[in-house]
Amino acid sequence: MDRLGRVHVACTGDFGTIAGKMYIIDPVDNSIVDSLAIGGQPGQTCIGPEDIAFVAAGGWAADGQVLAYEALTGNILHGAADPISVDLGATGIAAFQDSTFFVACFSDKVAQVGSDGMRLHTYTAGDGPGHLDFNYLPGDANGDWKVNIGDAVYLISYIFRGGASPANPLWRGNANGDRAINVGDAVYIVNYIFRQGPRPRIGPTWLR
Repeated sequence: MDRLGRVHVACTGDFGTIAGKMYIIDPVDNSIVDSLAIGGQPGQTCIGPEDIAFVAAGGWAADGQVLAYEALTGNILHGAADPISVDLGATGIAAFQDSTFFVACFSDKVAQVGSDGMRLHTYTAGDGPGHLDFNYLPGDANGDWKVNIGDAVYLISYIFRGGASPANPLWRGNANGDRAINVGDAVYIVNYIFRQGPRPRIGPTWLR
Protein backbone atom coordinates (compact mmCIF):
# COMPACT_ATOMS: atom_id res chain seq x y z
CA MET A 1 0.00 0.00 0.00
CA ASP A 2 1.32 3.46 -0.86
CA ARG A 3 1.11 6.59 1.32
CA LEU A 4 -2.19 7.52 -0.35
CA GLY A 5 -3.74 4.26 0.84
CA ARG A 6 -3.84 2.67 -2.62
CA VAL A 7 -3.12 -1.02 -3.15
CA HIS A 8 -0.48 -2.08 -5.70
CA VAL A 9 -1.10 -5.46 -7.34
CA ALA A 10 1.41 -7.37 -9.48
CA CYS A 11 0.00 -9.48 -12.32
CA THR A 12 2.59 -11.80 -13.86
CA GLY A 13 0.97 -12.35 -17.25
CA ASP A 14 1.12 -15.84 -18.73
CA PHE A 15 4.93 -16.13 -18.95
CA GLY A 16 4.57 -16.07 -22.71
CA THR A 17 2.38 -13.88 -24.86
CA ILE A 18 0.93 -11.69 -22.09
CA ALA A 19 3.45 -9.43 -20.34
CA GLY A 20 3.19 -8.43 -16.72
CA LYS A 21 1.35 -5.38 -15.44
CA MET A 22 1.03 -3.48 -12.17
CA TYR A 23 -2.41 -2.32 -11.11
CA ILE A 24 -3.03 0.47 -8.60
CA ILE A 25 -6.39 0.13 -6.85
CA ASP A 26 -8.29 2.56 -4.64
CA PRO A 27 -9.86 0.35 -1.94
CA VAL A 28 -12.35 3.06 -0.98
CA ASP A 29 -14.39 2.68 -4.16
CA ASN A 30 -12.65 -0.43 -5.60
CA SER A 31 -11.64 1.50 -8.70
CA ILE A 32 -8.53 0.86 -10.79
CA VAL A 33 -6.57 4.10 -10.58
CA ASP A 34 -3.85 3.05 -13.03
CA SER A 35 -2.41 0.07 -14.88
CA LEU A 36 1.27 0.05 -15.72
CA ALA A 37 2.64 -1.98 -18.61
CA ILE A 38 5.85 -2.72 -16.76
CA GLY A 39 6.49 -5.97 -18.62
CA GLY A 40 8.35 -9.05 -17.48
CA GLN A 41 6.89 -11.27 -14.77
CA PRO A 42 6.35 -8.97 -11.76
CA GLY A 43 5.86 -10.65 -8.41
CA GLN A 44 6.45 -9.61 -4.81
CA THR A 45 6.38 -5.81 -4.44
CA CYS A 46 7.52 -3.30 -1.83
CA ILE A 47 7.35 0.49 -1.59
CA GLY A 48 10.26 2.36 0.01
CA PRO A 49 10.41 5.67 1.90
CA GLU A 50 11.14 7.60 -1.32
CA ASP A 51 7.81 6.37 -2.75
CA ILE A 52 9.53 4.09 -5.23
CA ALA A 53 7.96 0.68 -5.77
CA PHE A 54 10.41 -2.20 -6.35
CA VAL A 55 9.21 -5.45 -7.86
CA ALA A 56 10.95 -8.83 -7.80
CA ALA A 57 10.51 -10.19 -11.32
CA GLY A 58 12.34 -13.49 -11.50
CA GLY A 59 14.99 -13.67 -14.18
CA TRP A 60 15.77 -17.34 -14.57
CA ALA A 61 17.82 -17.49 -17.76
CA ALA A 62 20.46 -14.88 -16.91
CA ASP A 63 20.50 -12.17 -14.23
CA GLY A 64 17.69 -11.80 -11.75
CA GLN A 65 15.43 -8.83 -12.41
CA VAL A 66 14.00 -6.06 -10.26
CA LEU A 67 11.55 -3.60 -11.82
CA ALA A 68 10.85 -0.16 -10.36
CA TYR A 69 8.34 2.67 -10.72
CA GLU A 70 7.20 5.78 -8.89
CA ALA A 71 4.37 4.60 -6.65
CA LEU A 72 2.46 7.90 -6.63
CA THR A 73 2.74 8.83 -10.31
CA GLY A 74 3.08 5.46 -12.02
CA ASN A 75 6.18 6.62 -13.91
CA ILE A 76 8.19 3.50 -14.80
CA LEU A 77 11.86 3.79 -13.85
CA HIS A 78 13.03 0.25 -14.69
CA GLY A 79 10.79 -1.87 -16.87
CA ALA A 80 11.43 -5.26 -18.44
CA ALA A 81 13.65 -3.65 -21.09
CA ASP A 82 16.04 -2.14 -18.53
CA PRO A 83 15.63 -3.96 -15.18
CA ILE A 84 17.90 -3.65 -12.18
CA SER A 85 20.13 -6.73 -12.33
CA VAL A 86 20.62 -8.95 -9.30
CA ASP A 87 21.40 -12.65 -8.87
CA LEU A 88 19.47 -15.38 -10.66
CA GLY A 89 15.80 -15.73 -9.75
CA ALA A 90 14.63 -12.63 -7.83
CA THR A 91 11.71 -13.95 -5.79
CA GLY A 92 11.38 -11.86 -2.62
CA ILE A 93 11.92 -8.16 -1.96
CA ALA A 94 11.65 -5.80 1.01
CA ALA A 95 12.36 -2.07 1.38
CA PHE A 96 14.25 -0.73 4.39
CA GLN A 97 14.03 2.60 6.23
CA ASP A 98 17.30 3.88 4.73
CA SER A 99 15.86 3.71 1.17
CA THR A 100 17.80 0.58 0.23
CA PHE A 101 16.01 -2.64 -0.56
CA PHE A 102 16.89 -6.31 -0.16
CA VAL A 103 16.25 -8.99 -2.79
CA ALA A 104 16.04 -12.73 -2.11
CA CYS A 105 17.41 -14.61 -5.11
CA PHE A 106 16.82 -18.30 -5.71
CA SER A 107 20.53 -18.71 -6.42
CA ASP A 108 21.06 -18.69 -2.63
CA LYS A 109 21.91 -14.98 -2.45
CA VAL A 110 20.39 -11.90 -0.84
CA ALA A 111 21.36 -8.60 -2.46
CA GLN A 112 21.16 -5.18 -0.84
CA VAL A 113 20.56 -2.54 -3.50
CA GLY A 114 20.36 1.25 -3.32
CA SER A 115 17.32 3.11 -4.60
CA ASP A 116 19.50 4.14 -7.57
CA GLY A 117 19.87 0.49 -8.59
CA MET A 118 23.48 0.10 -7.44
CA ARG A 119 24.28 -3.11 -5.57
CA LEU A 120 25.72 -2.45 -2.11
CA HIS A 121 26.19 -5.91 -0.62
CA THR A 122 25.61 -9.56 -1.44
CA TYR A 123 24.92 -12.08 1.31
CA THR A 124 25.05 -15.85 0.99
CA ALA A 125 21.84 -17.46 2.25
CA GLY A 126 20.41 -20.95 2.47
CA ASP A 127 18.94 -22.90 -0.41
CA GLY A 128 16.43 -20.87 -2.43
CA PRO A 129 15.48 -17.92 -0.18
CA GLY A 130 12.03 -16.67 -1.10
CA HIS A 131 10.73 -14.06 1.32
CA LEU A 132 12.13 -11.07 3.24
CA ASP A 133 10.68 -8.78 5.86
CA PHE A 134 11.74 -6.38 8.61
CA ASN A 135 10.36 -6.28 12.11
CA TYR A 136 10.16 -3.60 14.76
CA LEU A 137 8.17 -2.78 17.88
CA PRO A 138 6.24 0.50 17.55
CA GLY A 139 6.77 2.76 20.55
CA ASP A 140 10.15 1.17 21.35
CA ALA A 141 12.00 4.45 20.85
CA ASN A 142 15.17 3.43 22.66
CA GLY A 143 15.47 0.06 20.90
CA ASP A 144 15.45 -2.25 23.92
CA TRP A 145 12.50 -4.29 22.63
CA LYS A 146 10.23 -3.08 25.43
CA VAL A 147 7.65 -0.29 25.55
CA ASN A 148 7.77 1.50 28.89
CA ILE A 149 8.17 4.94 30.45
CA GLY A 150 11.81 4.98 29.32
CA ASP A 151 10.60 5.30 25.74
CA ALA A 152 8.43 8.32 26.55
CA VAL A 153 11.39 9.98 28.33
CA TYR A 154 13.62 9.12 25.37
CA LEU A 155 11.19 10.80 22.95
CA ILE A 156 10.85 13.92 25.11
CA SER A 157 14.65 14.21 25.16
CA TYR A 158 14.79 13.78 21.37
CA ILE A 159 12.01 16.28 20.65
CA PHE A 160 12.80 19.05 23.15
CA ARG A 161 16.46 18.63 24.10
CA GLY A 162 18.16 17.51 20.90
CA GLY A 163 18.72 14.01 22.27
CA ALA A 164 19.44 10.92 20.24
CA SER A 165 16.91 9.99 17.57
CA PRO A 166 14.76 6.87 17.96
CA ALA A 167 16.63 3.61 17.49
CA ASN A 168 17.07 2.19 14.03
CA PRO A 169 14.70 1.84 12.31
CA LEU A 170 13.53 5.38 13.01
CA TRP A 171 9.84 4.57 12.84
CA ARG A 172 10.01 2.75 16.21
CA GLY A 173 9.35 6.18 17.70
CA ASN A 174 6.01 6.62 15.92
CA ALA A 175 3.85 5.12 18.68
CA ASN A 176 0.48 6.44 17.53
CA GLY A 177 0.88 5.53 13.84
CA ASP A 178 0.29 9.05 12.50
CA ARG A 179 3.33 9.19 10.17
CA ALA A 180 5.31 11.56 12.41
CA ILE A 181 7.45 11.53 15.56
CA ASN A 182 6.38 14.22 18.00
CA VAL A 183 5.18 14.83 21.56
CA GLY A 184 1.94 13.04 20.71
CA ASP A 185 3.87 9.77 20.62
CA ALA A 186 5.25 10.31 24.13
CA VAL A 187 1.74 11.12 25.40
CA TYR A 188 0.42 8.01 23.65
CA ILE A 189 3.00 5.82 25.39
CA VAL A 190 2.25 7.34 28.82
CA ASN A 191 -1.47 6.77 28.24
CA TYR A 192 -0.77 3.15 27.24
CA ILE A 193 1.37 2.44 30.32
CA PHE A 194 -0.56 4.25 33.06
CA ARG A 195 -4.14 4.49 31.79
CA GLN A 196 -4.59 1.23 29.88
CA GLY A 197 -4.81 3.16 26.62
CA PRO A 198 -4.42 1.48 23.23
CA ARG A 199 -1.10 -0.22 22.57
CA PRO A 200 1.37 1.45 20.17
CA ARG A 201 0.57 0.62 16.58
CA ILE A 202 2.35 0.35 13.29
CA GLY A 203 1.98 3.45 11.14
CA PRO A 204 0.46 3.28 7.64
CA THR A 205 3.56 4.50 5.82
CA TRP A 206 7.26 5.31 6.06
CA LEU A 207 8.59 8.19 8.11
CA ARG A 208 10.68 10.99 6.64
